[in-house]
Amino acid sequence: MRRGHKWGNAPSAPTLIVMGLFARAPNGLLCVAYFAAILFANAASNGDELDLRVSKAMHMRGYGKVRISVVDNGSADYSGFFDYEAPFAHRWTGLHLHSVVKEVPSNGTAVFDIGGRHVVVRLPAEGHGSRGLLFADPCIVSRDVICPMAERFRTFDRLVDVVNTLVGSDEIDYWGIVGDNFYESTSPIGQIFFSRISLRAKAKPF
Repeated sequence: MRRGHKWGNAPSAPTLIVMGLFARAPNGLLCVAYFAAILFANAASNGDELDLRVSKAMHMRGYGKVRISVVDNGSADYSGFFDYEAPFAHRWTGLHLHSVVKEVPSNGTAVFDIGGRHVVVRLPAEGHGSRGLLFADPCIVSRDVICPMAERFRTFDRLVDVVNTLVGSDEIDYWGIVGDNFYESTSPIGQIFFSRISLRAKAKPF
């Protein structure tokens, strides 16, 4: 967890604590039953199917600007909310990216209607302290790379619980994944993970 970062200013030597949620090991295979359990849990989860990402826009756009993006199969109608909509160009071309830059007012809260869902985006006051959750190299299933500890430590379920509990609370202002993201190469494993994340957590800057 990262604390003490001042939004809108370059932080000077922030305190950084990264949660040890790694699940790689040199030997062994993840059992197929565990992967099947993940997929079953995904279908009956408390997450939100809107594959949403919110991130701070480039600094030159101003502090209150955020980029809002959704990835889907291209069949949804967002009633002109996005100004960029196109299929992926090089990999996973069955997926579509929808993206737009929006303004969060000075009070730090904006509500957007995205595909019939009310998405509340909040930013900390500029120049004030903020708290974030960072984790790295999540390996949740042995499909594209071996991660035998995923079943033993229930990495998928626990990581979902951590994000929904912490990021979905009022205590965390932003979150992110550093390092490799899910070790996916043949199809997006990350979609399974993000489908289990609540809309409240996904609306936090990522």
